[in-house]
Amino acid sequence: MSPGERLRVLLWLASLSSAAADYQVRRVYQITPTEGGTNGAVKVTIFGRGFAQANQFNYGPGNENLGNSVLMVSNTRTVPCEVEKQESYSTQIMCYTRSMPEDNYVVKVSVDGEPIPDINTIWFYSRGFRTPVIQSVTPVTGLPGLDFRGHFTICDEFSWPGESSR
Repeated sequence: MSPGERLRVLLWLASLSSAAADYQVRRVYQITPTEGGTNGAVKVTIFGRGFAQANQFNYGPGNENLGNSVLMVSNTRTVPCEVEKQESYSTQIMCYTRSMPEDNYVVKVSVDGEPIPDINTIWFYSRGFRTPVIQSVTPVTGLPGLDFRGHFTICDEFSWPGESSR
């Protein structure tokens, strides 16, 4: 083998080693919460390492795949989780779920268009009983001071049936 060929082989091996090291760095460890309602707007925090930090903003032609993206994948559908870029870092991604039917979803994270390998499967469970429901508001009219009754948790977004989140 000539010195030029040997150099090409060494450079090729070095590039494979570098790509493998980068591939091993990216991991998803856990999410919180692991379950939420079916109407969407559940704030999900994904913990791991190797997430995009510098390339989060993907504006302009040719930049569509830059940054972090999150998908919730069940046996029958794939639902994007809207990444909150201002709250995402190299070790954490925050996203908001969309409305999705009750099901078990595998959380799939991609960085700059490259999927992070599934070392351990991370699940999100969309459940109807986790969806906030207001059963009554009293008084219907009158001075300030309302009493809400129903099944709900503290949330910062809401929607009426048939509308998107506000």
